[in-house]
Amino acid sequence: MEIPLSLKKYKDGRISYGFPLWFRILDLAIIALIVGSMFVSELAPGAMAWVLVALLAVGFLFEERWTVDPDRHCIEHRVGVFPILRKSSIDFDSIVRFSIEIFARGTIPGSEDEAAVKQKGFSMLYDKQPTDDAQHAARPSTFKKPYATLLIVTRDDETYLVDTQPAKRASHLLEAGTALAKACGFVLQERENKQ
Repeated sequence: MEIPLSLKKYKDGRISYGFPLWFRILDLAIIALIVGSMFVSELAPGAMAWVLVALLAVGFLFEERWTVDPDRHCIEHRVGVFPILRKSSIDFDSIVRFSIEIFARGTIPGSEDEAAVKQKGFSMLYDKQPTDDAQHAARPSTFKKPYATLLIVTRDDETYLVDTQPAKRASHLLEAGTALAKACGFVLQERENKQ
């Protein structure tokens, strides 16, 4: 299951893009339900039950968040499991661009097949074209799928991957990318790889 990251704007001008609150609430509810059922049962909980609770707890404590702080002129990225988080910071001055790019899973880089899948991805994302064309209607589970990525590129030629979604469900990447770029004083570059 893919958890879509959520955009949140604060009164002090900060913007964050990370795991939504509903994910944590749902995870906590599932943990409570499992732990409650473990104690209601007359049998002692098995090892699998404890493993499941531990995995859900790690999921509850996992953090992936990008925060734009206009006052400090930087973007902070936090990722990891509380309290062990890896933090990195990107200065606004070191940013070259924010961009949405399409990559084609299941194709050979540089091939005509890759170009066709990328073109389909751009059409899905920007032109709102139907995702089930006649070619793929007979086999909907094709391995060749376009994905959209939201990237931050710096002057040091470092590229930070902010988020990746299947192109047919990635319209919120445009909204998030536009908001994050605007907060940093940039304009989101779109259709960069369109041929």
